[in-house]
Amino acid sequence: MSSNKEFEHLQEQIKELQLLVQKQNKVISKTGQQLIEFQVKSQKQAFHSLPDPLKKSHSTLDPSEFASNEDLVQLVGELQLQLDALEKRNILRIVNSAKTEDEDIIAPLTNQDGEEPSKETKFPTTLKNFKQLTDVDLYRLAKFYELVPAADSETEKLDDYLAGKIEDYNITEDVSEPAIKKEMEKNFTSSSDLDDLFNELARYLGLRVRKGDSAW
Repeated sequence: MSSNKEFEHLQEQIKELQLLVQKQNKVISKTGQQLIEFQVKSQKQAFHSLPDPLKKSHSTLDPSEFASNEDLVQLVGELQLQLDALEKRNILRIVNSAKTEDEDIIAPLTNQDGEEPSKETKFPTTLKNFKQLTDVDLYRLAKFYELVPAADSETEKLDDYLAGKIEDYNITEDVSEPAIKKEMEKNFTSSSDLDDLFNELARYLGLRVRKGDSAW
């Protein structure tokens, strides 16, 4: 009977995740439609603001102010890539939700930039490896998935980039153990913070394992 209950519970979780995938797909599709509608509206407004050619002998039209068909195609293409990546991550979360035994292999997910976990990220191979993550490895992996605040050096470089002080925004993150420990000391004050991070990372990956009694 217990195995039947676990199977029914697993089926319910899979249905919930499938509904989540459908909702997220609708949100992204709607966002893409709104962006295109906004672009079309902007072009219409720019068109209506054009000077009357019968009243002026020259035109002040700047073609660069209008989005070309290529721009719209590129925008739709980028949105489709994001949608595909989101759908793939959600499918892998459904797969990971069925991992209950220590020896079960975990499917790695890409981060928001579409990057696969590197060797330095130390993604756990099995559920047992995930449960046994050290505090440093846990934080490093959560950092890869952008589940923790950015380091001060990264924030400063972003500010300089937005202020026009630098042209290149490529950041080489320091994920060495001393750098990770320094960030942890700044952002975390208790062991419960690490438990919360463990649970947040588990939810991101679709895993059912949790730390603490009140974690959902």
